[in-house]
Amino acid sequence: MKKIWIAALIVLALVGAYAVYAQSAENAGNAGQPATNGTAQPPAGSTDAPQSAVDESAQPEATDGTENPEEETQEIQTLTGEILEVGGDFILLRDEQLGEVHINFTEDTEFEGAGRETLVAGQYAVVLYNGVMTRSLPPIATAMKVGVYEITGAVAQVQEDGRVLIDRADVSSQVLATLPEGAQTPEVGETITIYTNGVMTLSLPAQVNAIGVKK
Repeated sequence: MKKIWIAALIVLALVGAYAVYAQSAENAGNAGQPATNGTAQPPAGSTDAPQSAVDESAQPEATDGTENPEEETQEIQTLTGEILEVGGDFILLRDEQLGEVHINFTEDTEFEGAGRETLVAGQYAVVLYNGVMTRSLPPIATAMKVGVYEITGAVAQVQEDGRVLIDRADVSSQVLATLPEGAQTPEVGETITIYTNGVMTLSLPAQVNAIGVKK
């Protein structure tokens, strides 16, 4: 009987020792895991930034409100009308829409149809400029090109629509001219000078639009 109790005590001691060993092993395994709060963490070595950092970096940088707009391309514009006055380096032009405009010349201004020295009051001119004009009275612009396109000849025919067929004096050909609105219709045989915008068709007879008429 005494041997049985001794055997039972040995078994109980072994079971207790095994239980202590198992508990120690479990605690050691839990100690090697990082603590979490239920939120997934990026793996070690990952370069992904937290969401808050990404949102912050996506915000535009603060500015002082100033910008550097691109330089606007200047558009070439046209003035058309009668020359009222001619100076050494300017003309005073009565434009069809703007009224009187002071046109300055520079060394780069081109002249076509009439030279700078042959400009006179009473001619009609087409002026190209860079679109820049002062708000003064009269406004001032600088000419890139000045064109005076004259055609002189005898009126051969006046058509029903008001267009005039002219026998040109400078060449042996005719030109069919549409007169400007309000212009007095000439008589057949009358010699006139018309001023055009420089555009002439290749038809027979050639056709032009007159911007001014002188008798």
